[in-house]
Amino acid sequence: MQSKISERMGFLTVLLAGMFLWNPISGFSDLLPDLFGYLLFWFGLSLLADLNDSVGEARKRFGYLIGVGVGELLIRYLLRDAASRQVSDYQQPTWILLFSFALLVLQWWLLIPAFKKLFAGIDRLADKYGNERLSKTKHNRTQSERMSRMATVFVAVHSIFAVLPELAILTSFEYRANNENFGFDWYEYIGLFRTVGMGVSLIFGLIWLIAFVCYTVRILRDREWLGQLRLAYINEILPQEGMLKARRLCAVLSILSVGVFFTANLRIDGQVALSGVVLAAAVLTAIFLAGELLEARSSYRASCVVLLIVGAANALTRYAYLQRFDVESSKYQTDAFWFFFATQVLEIFEVAMTLLVIWKTLGLLLSLSRAHTVVDYRTPGREEISKNATARLHRSFEKRAKIVFAVFTLAAVGYAFEAVLRLKFDWLWVIPFGVSMVGIFLFLGLVYELTTQIRWKYLSDATHNRL
Repeated sequence: MQSKISERMGFLTVLLAGMFLWNPISGFSDLLPDLFGYLLFWFGLSLLADLNDSVGEARKRFGYLIGVGVGELLIRYLLRDAASRQVSDYQQPTWILLFSFALLVLQWWLLIPAFKKLFAGIDRLADKYGNERLSKTKHNRTQSERMSRMATVFVAVHSIFAVLPELAILTSFEYRANNENFGFDWYEYIGLFRTVGMGVSLIFGLIWLIAFVCYTVRILRDREWLGQLRLAYINEILPQEGMLKARRLCAVLSILSVGVFFTANLRIDGQVALSGVVLAAAVLTAIFLAGELLEARSSYRASCVVLLIVGAANALTRYAYLQRFDVESSKYQTDAFWFFFATQVLEIFEVAMTLLVIWKTLGLLLSLSRAHTVVDYRTPGREEISKNATARLHRSFEKRAKIVFAVFTLAAVGYAFEAVLRLKFDWLWVIPFGVSMVGIFLFLGLVYELTTQIRWKYLSDATHNRL
């Protein structure tokens, strides 16, 4: 186990994470998706988070930002799809403005505090384990404090100049409302405004990136301090096997909780916004992360791989169909009808495979419950009572899993009928969508109860309990 602890303590991954956050965002498009930066920060800080509470808080916020990053990619996909369709002059620019402002709020709420907590935590680790270079002050601030201030300015400027150019669309509303007699439509110069915004954001981004790279490289060169951190982790954290196992299992359950949302066959402008591909990827990631804590892992993988293939084929086929036709054209054009028929077959197949993956996922949860949950009253002479209570607990998990699967089965049947009857009833998807949302919340309730029981088993008052 000791050999698996990185000598760099995750700082190399943290350095790579910064490479995905510095570039400007213009028109809600991002050349280097922030999602990858958030993921790298989350993985890179896993060791340091165990040594310091502030770094642990920073990692938690980067975990929330991963969800924000996934939402960004989904919205960009939908915006690109809308650009290829006939939409009003106001619709797409207004969406870009709203989503850019929402991203600004989320970054100020999550990313700025994440950086502050991160650099504050590194500052404390420098004091505790004797990194004189990081602890040295200049103008009454340490290097970490200067980086925290610089990161705050960078994120603020970065997000503000992603929003400011998009405000030009508001002048279009006023200009048209006055019948083009008064005012001026500044949105005609949106290209110029975005270029200026990108230029300003690029300057601040490069300044921050250079400072961040220099900061992390100095840390990576201090092998003695990194050795002290590694030794502290080996001596203080690794002996807490219960905490490490509980945290790993809770991470698995969190990934499954995110993946299950993609069983909801939500559609926006005819496109599937939540694809089963993400569910399959989430389950495969959870299986990999669980490792030896999960028995018979290979039995869960095959269905996920098939769902990945079928879901990707369905998404690509539907995208190609919508690029050439609309649903109405399938009623009177032969080539459109057969193309649409292919999407129906693939969709029904994806629905069936999604249901199979849900069944396998519920089996995975039950396997974890049997192996990692127990009722122990910790009183001499009450072993039999504890054993019976454990059996009842496991049966309760099984009953709840059967209810969840029954609800998802109803939703799958509804989606299958909707695929067949879509030409006649284009609104029918709303019914199974509502049923699947019920199944999702029942699934989340089951996961929450399982998480609570796992924490109860592995964590005690004497255990480091940051999950």
